Amino acid sequence: MSINTPSLSIPTYIEEACACEQRSEQERNRDLGRKPDQVLSFFGVEPGMKVGEIQSGGGYFSGLLSAVVGGEGRVYAHNAPSSIARRKGVNPIEERIKEYGHNNMTALVGPVDAPGFPEGLDAVFMIMTYHDACYSEVDRAVLNKTVFESLKPGGIFGILDHAAQEGKGFDDAHECHRIEKCALIDEVTQYGFELASETDCLENESDTRDKIPFEKGLRDHTCRFVVKFVRPQG
Repeated sequence: MSINTPSLSIPTYIEEACACEQRSEQERNRDLGRKPDQVLSFFGVEPGMKVGEIQSGGGYFSGLLSAVVGGEGRVYAHNAPSSIARRKGVNPIEERIKEYGHNNMTALVGPVDAPGFPEGLDAVFMIMTYHDACYSEVDRAVLNKTVFESLKPGGIFGILDHAAQEGKGFDDAHECHRIEKCALIDEVTQYGFELASETDCLENESDTRDKIPFEKGLRDHTCRFVVKFVRPQG
C-alpha cells in the first residue's frame, strides 16, 4: 500500500491559533521542537470541527485545537483519573478552561479506553500517549473500538508518538516510552481504520531511539512519527 506523504502548507487560521493569547509562555517555547503548526495542518484540523483528545495532560494540544476549531467547534479534552490523582486531584483541563476562557472546551474524566466522547466527532487524537496504553491496564482493543465508534464516517484518528528502534514493536513502551510505527499501524488497522497518510515533519535522525524522551536535551527532540488513520466512509 502506497501512503501519501503530503507537503505541508500552513493555513492562516492555524498560524493565528499558534500565536493566540490563550497559551502560556512555556507552551510557546516548546513550539520549536513540537511544530504544532505543521502537525495541525497535517491532521487537517479546521474551524468548526468537533474533536477529542485522549490523555490531554495540561492541554498543550487541546488548547491549540480550541483556538483552531473556534466558536462553532468543540474540543473534548480527556484525562484519566490516575492522571488527575498524580496532580493531587486537580484536573489541569478544568484549570486551563478557567484561566484562558476556552468556552468551546469540555473536560472529560474517565478510563483511557472509555473517555466519554460523544458520537459523530470529526477527529480524535492521541499525542505522545498511545505508548502509555501499551504497558498499563488499558484494553487497547476497547480503546480502538471506542475511538472508531466516536468518529463520524471519514473521521480522523491522529496519533503522534516517540519512535522505537526497528524490531522493537511495543517492547520499549514502558522503559523508554517508545513504540515502533509499523507495530502501531498493524494494530490500529485491525479495528477497521484505514491508514490515510503520514508525515516525517518530526523525524530526527540523530535520535538513537533507545533513550527515554525526558532526558535532558532530548525532550521535544525525539524522533517522532505522525500518522493519520480514518474511519472509512459507509
